[in-house]
Amino acid sequence: NRSGVWRYNPRTMKLDGFFNESTAGLNSWGVTFDDYGQVFHGGGANYCLYYSTPGLIPTLHPLAYKDNFCVSRGKSMEPEFLSSRHLPDDLQGVLMKSTYFTSQVSLYKISDDGAGFKSAALTDLIASKSNAFRPVESRVGPDGAIYVCDWLNPIIGHYQASYRDPRRNRTHGHIWRVTAEGRPLLPRPALDKMSAADLLEQLRSPERWPRDHARCLLYNMPKQDVIPAADAWLAKLDPNSPESARMLYEVSGIFAAHEEPRPVLVERLLGSNDFRLRCWGTRLTGYWPKALDAAGILRRSIADENARVRMEAIIAASYVGTVDALKIATHALEKPRDFYVDYALTQCIHALQPVWQPALANGTLDFGARTHALIHVLRTAAGPASLAQIRELISAKRVSGEARDDLLCALVEIGTSNDAGFALEQSATSPRVLMALAANSQLRKVVPGGDLNAELERLLANNEPAVRAAAYRLAAAWLLKNQSARTLATSQ
Repeated sequence: NRSGVWRYNPRTMKLDGFFNESTAGLNSWGVTFDDYGQVFHGGGANYCLYYSTPGLIPTLHPLAYKDNFCVSRGKSMEPEFLSSRHLPDDLQGVLMKSTYFTSQVSLYKISDDGAGFKSAALTDLIASKSNAFRPVESRVGPDGAIYVCDWLNPIIGHYQASYRDPRRNRTHGHIWRVTAEGRPLLPRPALDKMSAADLLEQLRSPERWPRDHARCLLYNMPKQDVIPAADAWLAKLDPNSPESARMLYEVSGIFAAHEEPRPVLVERLLGSNDFRLRCWGTRLTGYWPKALDAAGILRRSIADENARVRMEAIIAASYVGTVDALKIATHALEKPRDFYVDYALTQCIHALQPVWQPALANGTLDFGARTHALIHVLRTAAGPASLAQIRELISAKRVSGEARDDLLCALVEIGTSNDAGFALEQSATSPRVLMALAANSQLRKVVPGGDLNAELERLLANNEPAVRAAAYRLAAAWLLKNQSARTLATSQ
């Protein structure tokens, strides 16, 4: 699957790959998460940082991804969000990247932008004039200071210079510690000596380091010790406390890591006034679909006022894995959309193709009056096999009425001239299909084959005004000049 983003679950031994065929960063280096579970990764070859979440959908369909969310000045390594009371206030929540290619430790301000994010470059934390300074990893340590691992090597290419080049440094490097003047360092908590209950209390820390490492230790503890303690800790959360909503996110990771669904916890997240928590509650629905009213939650989230929540509903639908989940995901078409929503929806349609394709084949892929949603699904992922299935359904008379017209319109909008000819032959008296043929001829320049003059004469002789009106549109769309006099005479 080439390079991309990989997710490995040590408990289930399951390995998932995303962004197939290098669609989001050839040589992807480093993954990080913000304080509400949104995922970001770096691309080493194209100097980019990517917002990863919209692509975390179980499909190997290669689809080009947006690469201008955060562009650095050179190849860089893993990103990290800063969170430390030792650091100045204006650095809290800032994204840090080790830009080894240009000897910098770069900083970026990340802010919400529709379903996704946007970035703004800040002044570098470190910028060296020496090309031997090669920061390959920068991290906040347990004392709140920033530690920079410096490869200390002027030669970094594997083909730009010989491996025997004497300038290559093979023996040593530097580790720099960056501290803030006048601000005390933080005491390191003795996490290795704490019980499960004590480690859960570390989730309240304003620093990421103790929270992350406490979660890691809780993950590795026996389930029978952790889950009862987490349930008790959750039960004691004061719903009126300003921090309680955020603690729901923190503790949910413990339950997820131990494969222990908590429907009540998800419901509390979904009921939050903070859209970031509603996003996370929706994400958990994709992890725990069998333990939740997944369809009900998806309907709720796809109608959310926030675009990122709607995007998360699409992602979760791809894991719920049913035709109903796909139908719910397409309700995003009725709301404002951006690149990230559209990307997730496209990948969701491809991920769920193994379930909706058989439904199409047996005539049960029913979107009701939402013909535009059916057409969007078919236009996104339908290939020759799907077009053949539609023709077979109609020829065998296994669908009728509006559903039949829906499929014919879809065939006209996404098919070839042969498909357009088939639609004309099968439903030549349906104004909807005829109007679709006219529009398709003008927009896609796809025209049925055969004697169109004869077809037009037949339509103009129809007793239904709507059919004759569509015929006039077709005469113009098909540019049938030798029919002009007859058309005008008929209209008079």
